[in-house]
Amino acid sequence: MNITTAYRLLCIVFFIWFVFNICVNYYVYLFLLIILKLTFVYLEQNYKKLLPVQKRCVLITGCDTGFGHHLANRLADDGFNVFATVWKVDSPGANKLKKRKSNMHVIQMDVTKIDEIKAAVSFVNTKTKQKGLWGVVNNAGFNIYGDVEICTMDHYRAVLDVNLYGMISVTKAFLPQIRNNKGKFSH
Repeated sequence: MNITTAYRLLCIVFFIWFVFNICVNYYVYLFLLIILKLTFVYLEQNYKKLLPVQKRCVLITGCDTGFGHHLANRLADDGFNVFATVWKVDSPGANKLKKRKSNMHVIQMDVTKIDEIKAAVSFVNTKTKQKGLWGVVNNAGFNIYGDVEICTMDHYRAVLDVNLYGMISVTKAFLPQIRNNKGKFSH
């Protein structure tokens, strides 16, 4: 047997091994994907059974636009009583949330102003006497774009006031209600 024949034979063996390996792995991946999907379906059904949401109240900060707005709508659709805080109560996003009226409460709350946070705490207390607040989603936040040399220190302080100190203020203000109901915080 010359070197060319041995090389061709080795290439054919490698090719057969490679094709066999791909086919076997393809079916293994397909089988694992089916197992994963069945597990997800099973867990999703059981999870919904474990969490009765009709008596749960959730406060979400920063619901004017974006993620907070969509989350407030989604949780209200799922049956939660939602307290959606907005920066300006007459913003377009706030007006859309106010149109729901069923289990949506729109509250004006700037997370940098302690008096507005206290007013929101008292409003939530009056509305959730028998139910209690179960969850808080600290979603309010913003970012500045620009080079470090262009942005002023006031810009950075404003970002910290909303994204860090505002989150801490809201968490500290609603913590007693959350603890009473064994609820959750999301940051």
